[in-house]
Amino acid sequence: ADTERAATAARALLLSGCDGLMSFGMAGGLDPGLAPGSVVLARHIIGETGEVLPVDPAWHQRLCALLAGGFEVAGGAIVGSGDMIDGVAAKVALHESMAAIAVDMESAAIARVARDARVPFAALRVVCDGPGQRIPACLEGAVDAYGHVIFARLGIGVALRPWELFELIRLGVSTTNAERVLEQALRSVLVQWHY
Repeated sequence: ADTERAATAARALLLSGCDGLMSFGMAGGLDPGLAPGSVVLARHIIGETGEVLPVDPAWHQRLCALLAGGFEVAGGAIVGSGDMIDGVAAKVALHESMAAIAVDMESAAIARVARDARVPFAALRVVCDGPGQRIPACLEGAVDAYGHVIFARLGIGVALRPWELFELIRLGVSTTNAERVLEQALRSVLVQWHY
């Protein structure tokens, strides 16, 4: 599972000498004000069971300052999920029940490792699919454990569900945009981050 891989990778980083952890990548948008490409900085993480996992306040403030000039940054809770939240109704329910603005599959696991090791933690995510955007069912089974598309399986999925082609194209466009924003945000942070 993504959560187990994230925790294992985080522990390996700490064993190699890292003195803090940051979760970065894509997220599903839950807040109606977040469009694909929006940058989200977690104020805290909500685990799958409802536990609240802290974010280091100094790291959070530093990230806000580093991104303020070139990015629209939203701050709020990111909720963890062991499964992809693929439907609009599920996103609305999660937003309302957890008061979270975004959802991802790795941040809670990394935050737990950081908390247990007593090292700083922060989460920077970019919204890939907005709150009103569903993930097409034709993608099921067409993405491997590392997020890579298996095109033969995707082709079968589209052949079986051709009406989802528009949603698939829309998701592809928003994913490409989110990847570009994430790359720019990380470059901005890494260039300016000084101890």
